[in-house]
Amino acid sequence: MLHFVTIVRRVWPETRPRNRCIAPALRIESAPMISRDLVTRPMVLSQADKTLLVVFGTAIKSAVDLVVGVTLARTISQEDFGSYRQFLLIFGTLVGLTSLGLPQSLLYFVPKRIEIDAPQYIRRTFSLILGTTTAAVLAVALLGGWISDAFNNSDLRSLLWIGCLYPLAQAATQCLPFLLIALNRHAQAALVSVLLGLINGIVIVVPALCGASLRTIVWIVSALSGLMLGATLVIARRCSGGLNLSSPTGVTRDLLGYSLPLGANSMLGTVYQKLDRFLISLYYNPALLAVYSVGALELPVVPVLPYTVGRVLIPRFAELHRSGRKAEILPLWHRSIIKVGLLLLPIFFICFAIAPDMVSWLYGPDYGQAAGIFRIYLLLLPLRLTSYGAILQGTGDSRGVLYGTILTVILAGIIGVLLIYPMGWYGPAVGAVVTQVVLIIYLLQRIRLRLECSWRDLWPWIKTLKLFGAAGFAALPALAAAHLTSVHEWSIVAGIAGFMLAFIGLAMAFKLADDEDWALARRWLTLRVFS
Repeated sequence: MLHFVTIVRRVWPETRPRNRCIAPALRIESAPMISRDLVTRPMVLSQADKTLLVVFGTAIKSAVDLVVGVTLARTISQEDFGSYRQFLLIFGTLVGLTSLGLPQSLLYFVPKRIEIDAPQYIRRTFSLILGTTTAAVLAVALLGGWISDAFNNSDLRSLLWIGCLYPLAQAATQCLPFLLIALNRHAQAALVSVLLGLINGIVIVVPALCGASLRTIVWIVSALSGLMLGATLVIARRCSGGLNLSSPTGVTRDLLGYSLPLGANSMLGTVYQKLDRFLISLYYNPALLAVYSVGALELPVVPVLPYTVGRVLIPRFAELHRSGRKAEILPLWHRSIIKVGLLLLPIFFICFAIAPDMVSWLYGPDYGQAAGIFRIYLLLLPLRLTSYGAILQGTGDSRGVLYGTILTVILAGIIGVLLIYPMGWYGPAVGAVVTQVVLIIYLLQRIRLRLECSWRDLWPWIKTLKLFGAAGFAALPALAAAHLTSVHEWSIVAGIAGFMLAFIGLAMAFKLADDEDWALARRWLTLRVFS
């Protein structure tokens, strides 16, 4: 019990100001002081631990989203589950389009101006995001009938009206982890992500298990969103001393000047990530979208790890680039790729081997045909061992990321539409993989030119191939188990157990993981990272 209390105190320290201050008082000219306890007594953690804290928090939230999807798929009809997916699709896209890259800008402005006027940037970030999101929600409400007709779903319009508070809460809460990371509170950022995910999951799963209708569930989600929006504004007020909309013109200009290139890329990235589901919604009914969305599911840690690592490393890349130490960027980037690969490549091979059993076991036999879509989307996983845009952003080439995303969105739209006729619902999924390959080749070329290196030195080719070989060989027992038994549970358990034993043995034999990796794993398995 004492150890648990110690962990909680380290993760969320007392909020009273303390006399033992590490950082100086943070005064500004026309705004209140940042709360002193938010920038003092930072936890002494390695860069890897900080990264994994953020990954842990976001992964738990993603895992809760997976549980929500599984629960709804088993408790409501496919038509209602498809309507729920369309609800998330529209409002998730809306939040992605209206954020304008402003949450990410907190990572740049808050540390940079922490001793000058950081609270003004915090206040203005929240006010801009809430303003743009409110305008977009009103537009969706006005166009609800047209959207409902285009998506072949007469029930969608009412769901959009009922859940109008949901995107506002999502827009505000997405800023909190970025703000806490900028204040060097990585553990708090992880805890916030976990709490948000758990609360969202509970208010959907519990009513669904009690037999509530989709409309009732959306009403509950909307009510919770109002509470979460209020709580987020209270936290933001505490961090910045207020949330008044007025702030110097220079603050708004600085924020938009930095965030708009990122925002444009983020908006295009949002469209690209959801384009296939829009195509399925336009060409098919909600029930088929429900099955497709199950196949297009993202495993909890997969979309989180590489991009969180990149997000954490951007300030370090920027520091090395500003100081003219380009030669140190590649080794740092290579280490992050291999560390991410140690986790993602095993996940890729094991999930590919047991995909049919995994989908049927999670969602039920009615969704078994989604396994083919799931395997196609798994092909994206080995392509995402790193956040390619992070190194370009850190070296000042955010325009390169923007141009690449524009190219990808155009290609994804064209290829998806062209393939949907001969390949059916597999077309958009195949198009997503093809366009991702094109984008990566383009971004690698930009990185190579930016760092002035050869293709041979650009990527850790040998180590990556060793990881591929070890993970692929270790997956053979899982593949055999999937074919030798017809019981989904036994196939999954036997496959994962055999894979883990084989991969750990190969990793130790070929020294794929170094002492630092094993030490990191021990710290997390024993929870000593919090003590």
